[in-house]
Amino acid sequence: MTPKEAVEKIKSMIFGDEEKQMGTPVPAEPQKFMEYKLKSGAVVSIDKLEVGGSVTLNGEPAPDGEHEFEDGGKIVTAGGLITEVKKAEGAPVVEVEVEAMKKLPGMFSDFQQGFAAAKTDIAELKQTIAEQKNTIEKQAETLKQMFHLVETIANSSVEQPTEKVKSFEEMSALEKFRASKNF
Repeated sequence: MTPKEAVEKIKSMIFGDEEKQMGTPVPAEPQKFMEYKLKSGAVVSIDKLEVGGSVTLNGEPAPDGEHEFEDGGKIVTAGGLITEVKKAEGAPVVEVEVEAMKKLPGMFSDFQQGFAAAKTDIAELKQTIAEQKNTIEKQAETLKQMFHLVETIANSSVEQPTEKVKSFEEMSALEKFRASKNF
């Protein structure tokens, strides 16, 4: 491997292929559908049971109109999307305990204190992230300059110093002796 190839390999390991990374789309998170059984016995898949939710029947958008669930609730669809949600009549009424209601003010103040502490923590984290981002940017610039220098060195030719060849007459007695032993 030549020095230039080695530098390119190390550069790609550290920086990656920046051009390809810039154009890479982030994969979308797959939608999660829940299945609901209609009074007719058909099963529909709904991503969210609210206006704007997507409804499919057998993998196709649900037909336009009103669809009734087994529990009596209804949805109205148009173009495979929910346009209206109707709760089932006679749905169970939830009774709230009086004791639980008395605890709400204390719980709310605890929530406010926790929220204020969370806001402070978030501000501190944002500051830390900004400082780290600045440090990383400086390090990246330093690395780029270092690799530019290494590339310059790798691309310049390196020659071994040449010794001047002496004739036998120019050699000292010791040099003549050493030269004669090599033969």
